[in-house]
Amino acid sequence: MTSLLYKTIKRLKPRPSPFPLIRVGPFSDGGYLLPNDLSGISACFSPGNDNRKPFEDSLLHGWGIQSYLLDKSSDVDQFATPLLSGQSFRKLWLSAFPAEDSITLSQWLAEADVPNDQDLILQMDIEGAEWLILSSVHSSILSRFRIIVVEFHGLGDLLNSTKLASLHAPALLNLTSHHTCVHVHPNNTGSELMIPGTAINIPTILECTFLRNDRFDVRFNSFIPSPPILPHPLDRCCSSNYPSLSLSAGWSANTMKFSCYAVFFAALMHRWSLIRRRMVKNNRFLDFILTLICPEQDK
Repeated sequence: MTSLLYKTIKRLKPRPSPFPLIRVGPFSDGGYLLPNDLSGISACFSPGNDNRKPFEDSLLHGWGIQSYLLDKSSDVDQFATPLLSGQSFRKLWLSAFPAEDSITLSQWLAEADVPNDQDLILQMDIEGAEWLILSSVHSSILSRFRIIVVEFHGLGDLLNSTKLASLHAPALLNLTSHHTCVHVHPNNTGSELMIPGTAINIPTILECTFLRNDRFDVRFNSFIPSPPILPHPLDRCCSSNYPSLSLSAGWSANTMKFSCYAVFFAALMHRWSLIRRRMVKNNRFLDFILTLICPEQDK
């Protein structure tokens, strides 16, 4: 495996999430696992709908998160569920460059006029167009999104050195400049192939969830992350018409090593945050030290 391929695959390997994973949407195609960090998110931008929006409906009903939907191939009167208050739809493609029948991510955000201080979700399922968009969009645009869910297509092309260097590697490098993968799930409507000389299989379609790196700060919660579970208990096959598809052990081998350090560090930082709060609250550092040395004096 080449160095570039290894680095690219590594960006897709999930790391321990600082928040428990929850399922948003149905227990079938259209449902995704997200960190339970949805409070304070104002909107979801969702290109690629195929006349369905169960994920967006769940966000609205469960958390009051409005959605902006975009799909040239869909029609608003053909959606499986009617457009609700708090949901809007545009019949356009999402693309890397503006055109008559498409819009860029930066244009879409500007037209929606969501305040810059509000966090967002990006849920992208656009049949392979994600690579060029993610490789060309400015990282400051991606940083607007607290959570990014991408269904990657054509992952078999990772073994094509030309496409890897020109498209796939730049896209994942740009995406992970502000975000870290916390969950992956193979879409069983696709196939798989093995990376020669490794124990890593590559599903041709892979659902990935990314969390913005600032949310890993322990100040946001007291949850101690655990090693990623692949498959997760909340994962489901995308289609019952195809055989199930699993990720090989190679997807978690390095993750497990990372997780041991992550769990220890998170526990240590959580303990320190409790100590620091107590010191600030009491404003009596010396007394606090004495309680550590002589626990019986702690009232």
